[in-house]
Amino acid sequence: MSRRDVQFGAAARESRIERDIAEFVAEHYPRLIRLAGLICRDAIDSEDAVQAGLERAWRRRESLHDPRSLAAWLDRAVLGPHIWRVGRVYDPEGILSTVPAVVTTLFGVLTGQWIRRARSAIVALRGLLAAGSAGIALGLAWGHWLPLNKALWTGSYAAFTAGAALIVLALCYWTIEVRGWRWWTPPFVVLGVNALAVFFLSTLLAKLLVSVHIAGPDGRPRVLQAVLFETVFAGWAPAEAASLAWATANVLLWWALMWALVRKGVRLAV
Repeated sequence: MSRRDVQFGAAARESRIERDIAEFVAEHYPRLIRLAGLICRDAIDSEDAVQAGLERAWRRRESLHDPRSLAAWLDRAVLGPHIWRVGRVYDPEGILSTVPAVVTTLFGVLTGQWIRRARSAIVALRGLLAAGSAGIALGLAWGHWLPLNKALWTGSYAAFTAGAALIVLALCYWTIEVRGWRWWTPPFVVLGVNALAVFFLSTLLAKLLVSVHIAGPDGRPRVLQAVLFETVFAGWAPAEAASLAWATANVLLWWALMWALVRKGVRLAV
């Protein structure tokens, strides 16, 4: 391959990347502005924040389609066109991200088996603490070579979060099973009994809130979630406090619904 061919290929690839970025901006720019508006609460600041983010992405545009990325290559090779539409050349829930996610699930299965088969509560507690400490140490050490990344669910992230979860579980196990302090558990039991229902229904509601559009004060269509947030929460609190209030209201809503089901003895399971 001649030098001219190499230059032509690089120019074509650069043109393709620029076209993809332009299409992404054209499609998602209004949504980015609305999202920034929920945080900045000022039209000019929102515009500046989005433009700064896009400018930073543009400077690193070569890394967006890096052909040396094993994850992206494997997703394209195995999944073909069936990848996340926004990702274009990779899927954040692709092949290499699914493997450590399955490992996270298996951590939970093995933990349950360990607790059930332990000779005593103290033995189970020591095992949880030891495994949790090892998971955190492994994740942090591994993170120097494979960064902790939730979006990609990297192996280091899976190890670190599994370790942290085991430490928290050990604390709960000591409090509830060893010490017998159960007075604080009923509110959590309400959510835990129908955990899958809460996860599914809350996700469904979240998708509906961003899919439904209604007319705003200026007559232009607005996302229902943004209208509710600005009307109920953003008007009386700073951005951070309003966001916390929104999240707290969501938790209380689903807790109340699940409490009603628990009182009637209804358990939704798969």
